[in-house]
Amino acid sequence: MSSVQHHSDSPLTIVVIGASGDLARKKVFPALFALYCQKLLPERFHVVGLARTSMTPVQFRERVVEHLTCRYAPHEHCAERMNEFLARCSYVAVSTTRSIRLWTSMRR
Repeated sequence: MSSVQHHSDSPLTIVVIGASGDLARKKVFPALFALYCQKLLPERFHVVGLARTSMTPVQFRERVVEHLTCRYAPHEHCAERMNEFLARCSYVAVSTTRSIRLWTSMRR
């Protein structure tokens, strides 16, 4: 099996909708971390988590890190790789009510 290297210089932003939920925390973010550790994401990538839950970026990262594993990172560099990955993750709390009102006013 050959190793795949991603050589794109293009930036990539991944938006995870429902980022505070179990699926995102237990499956989506660990899968993205595994891709990062295997160097399958471009150098310039960022992950934006969107959800209705109100929390700070620090709280969000604390919730995400609980489910990250270092299967693809050497153990001596595990914490370093996690910190690098989490530094590329941000969180935005969204209000669906406010979004619906904005959409309705734009349609008029």
